[in-house]
Amino acid sequence: MDLPSDSQHPIASIIVTLTGVAYFSLWSYSFYPQVILNYRRKTTSGFSPDFSYVNPTGFLALSIWNWTIFFSPLARQQYATRHNGHLPQVSPWDIAFSTHALFLSLIVLLQVLWYARKHRLASWTKPSIIARTAIILIFVSAFLTGCMVWIGKLEFLDWLYWISTIKLIISTLKYIPQVILNWKVKSVEGFAIGAIICDVSGSILSFAQLVISSIWIEGDPSGI
Repeated sequence: MDLPSDSQHPIASIIVTLTGVAYFSLWSYSFYPQVILNYRRKTTSGFSPDFSYVNPTGFLALSIWNWTIFFSPLARQQYATRHNGHLPQVSPWDIAFSTHALFLSLIVLLQVLWYARKHRLASWTKPSIIARTAIILIFVSAFLTGCMVWIGKLEFLDWLYWISTIKLIISTLKYIPQVILNWKVKSVEGFAIGAIICDVSGSILSFAQLVISSIWIEGDPSGI
């Protein structure tokens, strides 16, 4: 049986494209308020150092997932085998965003390190023991899962699924350190609130695109 194609669902394809542009724009813009705020204040005080270290880790995981599942014939073949011939719902917009997000989150981390050195506040900008432990566990788990793939206990797709799970966990928990910091200092000075609005709005549109693409175009709810 032939799989649904974009030509069979022109309206859905247009909606998917528009939501892709919208969420890419919102998510991409969400990084700039913090970069600009840090530059204008010439300090990152009020911005959680845990967030600045964990965020690039999450977007590294997302970039690995998007680039690999989109371009790797092996990953796509294994995915299709598990999903009745359907291909993964990753678009060029996803690749562009994750790469851009990784770059901007690294810029923010560099700002944290630069202004800390400039103002001699290196100890204040170090991630907490919890954040450091979490990051170490993330990389160790990714390495061990990769070893399982290497010896044939898992498939390559399983490793990619774990990488995507890492991103999901980070996305769920990454704002907690910032919330705690804001509560301690009783202020949100130093944290760009506008970034949250764009982040949440982009997330809603991204999920909407995934639902439309998976259910309406591909007819494969498991793609969600």
